[in-house]
Amino acid sequence: MGRRTIQKSILVGSVALVFAIPASVLASAGPISANIIEITATADGKTGTFTQIFPVASIDGTYAWQLPAPVVLQSGATELAVVEDASVAYNADPAVDLGFQVKNTSPWPAVFKITAGTIVFDPAPNAEARAGASITLTQGAGSAAGASITGKFPYGKIYEARYSTNAFVNTQTVFVDLVSSFLFNRGLSQSQSEEIPDPDVMEFAPLGVTVHMIESQFWFGLSAGDLASGTSIFEIVPEPASVLLLAFGGLLLARRRMA
Repeated sequence: MGRRTIQKSILVGSVALVFAIPASVLASAGPISANIIEITATADGKTGTFTQIFPVASIDGTYAWQLPAPVVLQSGATELAVVEDASVAYNADPAVDLGFQVKNTSPWPAVFKITAGTIVFDPAPNAEARAGASITLTQGAGSAAGASITGKFPYGKIYEARYSTNAFVNTQTVFVDLVSSFLFNRGLSQSQSEEIPDPDVMEFAPLGVTVHMIESQFWFGLSAGDLASGTSIFEIVPEPASVLLLAFGGLLLARRRMA
């Protein structure tokens, strides 16, 4: 897909203001907040947070970040969890990949939020979308037999993909919630995955609206002493008619040359 004009955004209170940059800067998407990723763990009424600042104001093509070393989430002197791995990859076309691996090191069930930074881009009219997520649940060494993960989104889902239909205020319109809560009592690990739309039926699902921003989030409860890891992809494409128009224009040009 071709490049889009760069847009830059700033956050004023809870309202995101977006404005175009008039210049020859070759970029096509930018963050709506300062963070690439934010991870929180809450247990026994205490919360620990990790954030990574977005080092660029815009993205031309792709931008990828990976946690260089494990991070302990704690509240004061109380350790709540360990972020063993985390990664985000942004594509200015646009798409966002979000991945993580966390361990609940507290003696209580913990609630985790793993949120990718919101990116804003030139309007994608009559947009289509697809999203997929996969979760692996693992019993921690020394923890009680079995493990459980409980999604906090509607219907007990663990992952959510959202977009905005407004260029100035993030509407956080839900595209899809994926991967239901699950548990096991025997064994050491289990995995679940889900993708919308079904790739055997269609590649992208039509939204019928213009999209300006996208974001991804995992939100779940995890049993004490256990581990959870996940990966996700959320992608938006412009209307297929724009591709057909280019193809038609090419055919028309070829006919003129032959005449």
